[in-house]
Amino acid sequence: KSLLSDHGWAVRAGGTDSCSRPGSGARDCGAGIKRGMELRLTLVYTTGSAVFDDMMQELRSAYSLAGIDLTLQPSASSQVFTELSPCQPKTGFGCHWDLIAYGDVGYAYTYSPDFYPSGDEIFATGAGSNFNGYSDARADQLIRASYSAPGLEPLFRYENYLTEQLPVVWIPNIYYQLSEIKSSLHGAVPQDPNLNIYPQEWSVS
Repeated sequence: KSLLSDHGWAVRAGGTDSCSRPGSGARDCGAGIKRGMELRLTLVYTTGSAVFDDMMQELRSAYSLAGIDLTLQPSASSQVFTELSPCQPKTGFGCHWDLIAYGDVGYAYTYSPDFYPSGDEIFATGAGSNFNGYSDARADQLIRASYSAPGLEPLFRYENYLTEQLPVVWIPNIYYQLSEIKSSLHGAVPQDPNLNIYPQEWSVS
């Protein structure tokens, strides 16, 4: 709520926010957004999981507390991937945001299998797992430096820049399983976020 009101939006919790301070300044609604424009978003998501359906409803409810009107559009996964296309420049807004949730992308966002979070797999221009077509020349430069320049400082510069750019809105993965692990079994926790198991690390007492 504070973030929205600090940037020119009239927040109406339980209703729909609207732009009260149009403009492209640091505390304005943003370039191309007219006075009175309402904050309405459509979220396309894949069906087939009751847990994921519940999660989307919970997300919609949470957004409404900040006056964000979120319309849910459940679709078959094939339809979601058909609609998922790279952002194209358009008059006024530059690139419109794609708002699509397509279930499990955990392997992409945990950088499996190499786990080095350089960003070249998911946020570099034309990267194979860059599903939404995010493209930024400065990000590309920082990504290249993160795996070619020595030390961790290039990686930190990339991380800080992407945090400000916010190329995606991260949503937690859905619940996968309930694990029951005997207290005498050691090395089984914490569990792998990709649900792999490592019996070679287990021991029993």
